[in-house]
Amino acid sequence: MILCITPNPNIERTWTVPKMHLGKEHRVREVVSQPSGKGVNVARAIQILDKRVICAGFLGGHTGRWIAEAVEKSNIPSHWTWIDGESRLSVAIADPEKSGKEVTLISEPGPQVTTQDWTNLQSDILSIIDQATLICISGSLPQGSSGENLRDLILAAKRRGKPVWVDASGFALKSALESQPTGVKFNQREAQEVSKIPIKDIEAARNLACSLVKGGVGAVCLTLGSTGAFFCNDQGSWIAQPPRLQIKSYVGSGDAFMGGLLAGIVEGKSIPEGLRMATAAGAANTLTLGGGTFSHTDYLHILPLVTVRQL
Repeated sequence: MILCITPNPNIERTWTVPKMHLGKEHRVREVVSQPSGKGVNVARAIQILDKRVICAGFLGGHTGRWIAEAVEKSNIPSHWTWIDGESRLSVAIADPEKSGKEVTLISEPGPQVTTQDWTNLQSDILSIIDQATLICISGSLPQGSSGENLRDLILAAKRRGKPVWVDASGFALKSALESQPTGVKFNQREAQEVSKIPIKDIEAARNLACSLVKGGVGAVCLTLGSTGAFFCNDQGSWIAQPPRLQIKSYVGSGDAFMGGLLAGIVEGKSIPEGLRMATAAGAANTLTLGGGTFSHTDYLHILPLVTVRQL
């Protein structure tokens, strides 16, 4: 089983709004509402790929109850840590007349948490951690969190002998890297934030990833949009490229990618085959609205079209 921890879950509403312009009145053509936050999206992708998964993280208020009920209705087990305050809402606005790259994501900051809340979360995680073969921690941290909170959680899981993968950004990513997790996954923008250098091509991605592996991180996966995805560990480095597709939305595709990668790991797939699964899941997600909501049929169609080569 894969334990997906989302420190800052949310309700994500995806609106399809034709001819979207700020300052104008618009009517939404299509609405998709679902429980989200990166870890919840990852869990949904893992479930689509027929692997056992459980969700955990902070929830609070009416929004938190909606998220918990929606996750339960999707038949994903959960073990939430409840807090004071209100879980957050995000809105993704997609204009069907523009490229999927033009999707606008607006996210609330989330509730305020305390040191005691993080202590409770760690206790709740450790109470179920023996059920898991792999831990995934994804997404932003709620207000009041520090890098030490995340680092302590990662180290606690490592002490229990569990591999830990992290998908984060900003100070959370830097703290995660200091804890030397089993693996990290981030995108081009996040890579540039942590490295302070432009990541404009495969060579730059390779240099950054390999330097992090040499620094003690087990594996690094860097997603580069339509260019593909780069993977590096102490065995070598690989690049995977998806086929050309008619993109509907990129929102949540990185989370679907992570779900495919982790599903491949627990299946015992080789690195190239696991990277192929991840890339196919991420690509399939671009054909739908909402993170981790891709069609299994689309995934199976795309899977043999993904190219993977060792560098």
